[in-house]
Amino acid sequence: MTIMQESSMKTSKDSIGTSLKVLESLNIAGALNVRENFETAKPDILLEPIVSAGLLEFSKTDKLIEQGRKIAIEILPQVKSWF
Repeated sequence: MTIMQESSMKTSKDSIGTSLKVLESLNIAGALNVRENFETAKPDILLEPIVSAGLLEFSKTDKLIEQGRKIAIEILPQVKSWF
């Protein structure tokens, strides 16, 4: 492997590491923003799936939907009692 190739690989790894740090920062900022909004809005019900997912973790979509469905079914009697 040439020095240029080694340098290019190191740069690529550094770029990936930086990108992951940026994404994690966005995940944290987004989560904090959501929490602040919920504190202000004070929803009657907040469904929080046990499975967590980051900004670009689309592979967890099915798990999140299923968790949301289970939680919604559990809380449904309470919601129906309001009407």
